Amino acid sequence: MPDPHMNLFYSYNHDNELIENNLTRAFLVTLKHLSPPLRTRLIRRILRVSTSDRGCGNPAESLDFGAAEFALQGHVDRAAVAGARCKCLLSISSAPVFETSSIPQEAYPSIPDGWIVAPHGEYCILIESKVGTNPLDAVQIAAHAREWLRVDDPGEITRVVSWEQISAALADECEDPRATSDSAHERAMLRELLDFLQFYGYRPFRGLKVDGQLDAPGWQLTRRPAVRKDLQPVSLLKSPPAFTIGVH
Repeated sequence: MPDPHMNLFYSYNHDNELIENNLTRAFLVTLKHLSPPLRTRLIRRILRVSTSDRGCGNPAESLDFGAAEFALQGHVDRAAVAGARCKCLLSISSAPVFETSSIPQEAYPSIPDGWIVAPHGEYCILIESKVGTNPLDAVQIAAHAREWLRVDDPGEITRVVSWEQISAALADECEDPRATSDSAHERAMLRELLDFLQFYGYRPFRGLKVDGQLDAPGWQLTRRPAVRKDLQPVSLLKSPPAFTIGVH
């Protein structure tokens, strides 16, 4: 196995919270350094596979992410993101399961993990990510929607995607025939991010590979086994003795 520390994004620190922040950072840094066509293509792939329990609109087809800007945590203009015409709260986790925190909603410290925003307020995507078995927190999502996007009902804008689905989108992009028009540096960035996700077990399932397996043996019976002629038919066998136990 290659040394993971040679990966562009891999960290020596294995603290859970830092890994969570590192995954989001690696994702956004990669998007930032892609060309406008490839960036738009990849973000649309990810948004297409995202889901919504409430059936909220999917901005995948209508938005151009070529001029998108990226930020981490609270490093955005609050007024700009709250006034965006198209708002989306993208929740990323290992499994799309929401749990309700015991923290009161009005007291929840709302610090989003990342942002994808348009420079002129056309759209805003707030990103909340979880790693490992950490579940998405419904109270935290509601706090993000209310405090940053000025949306009272988070179900109207929340979409959910898994890190495995993002890994699959990266793999599909690497295999896309249109990739010939992308630069070598862009392809390397995508591969580094894909490898980084796979170091933590986030890899797409591509089915079972059978290449290189030995062929099944072609055994055949060349002749029927001989039938023993000294065996009597069951009908000619004597009945078993009827034992009785007497009481003395």
